[in-house]
Amino acid sequence: FKDLNKAFDKAREKHAGDAKRSNQYLNDQLGDLLNKKFDIGWGNRLEKQIESYVKKKDIPQDKTHLSTFTREVLYAKNEEGHYEKLLSEGWNVKNDALNNAWDDLNEQIAQAKEDAIVGKTSPIEYYMKLQIMELDILAGYTGIWQFNIKRHFKPKVYNKLSDKTLKKYAKAFDITLEELKNFGTNKN
Repeated sequence: FKDLNKAFDKAREKHAGDAKRSNQYLNDQLGDLLNKKFDIGWGNRLEKQIESYVKKKDIPQDKTHLSTFTREVLYAKNEEGHYEKLLSEGWNVKNDALNNAWDDLNEQIAQAKEDAIVGKTSPIEYYMKLQIMELDILAGYTGIWQFNIKRHFKPKVYNKLSDKTLKKYAKAFDITLEELKNFGTNKN
């Protein structure tokens, strides 16, 4: 995260003059119109975003494990000062942030699995994390209220659930009813 902030700070410093001119141009051309016709302005948010733009030659092209099958579309200013759609191979800072997020997620999944095996939570919580779902998503797939799903995380409540309810969860997790019911007794 620090590297990402440093990169944006560097871009702000390097392109401060261009950003100021761009902001001034927009204010001169559109500022009065927005204010007079609609009684609105864009505040400082646009100004802050303008300060952080990237020029075409500065688009990161760091090879990542995703580079072989996908690219990211970015917008940058070309030599004439017009925005252009460009492809980026990747950016190490972004790649590191994504890898950290995946590491955190994998730790949460491993912890939920361990907790389900030892009886601290139900397999529902583990499978929800494994499928990268949030309560609202799981509620949408199952038709079960979020409040009840949280209750179903409790092993005592989970053990009393009907096959009908468990089938809803199994379908949402794309597993069989038996896999859900026999969690921890087989290799999950």
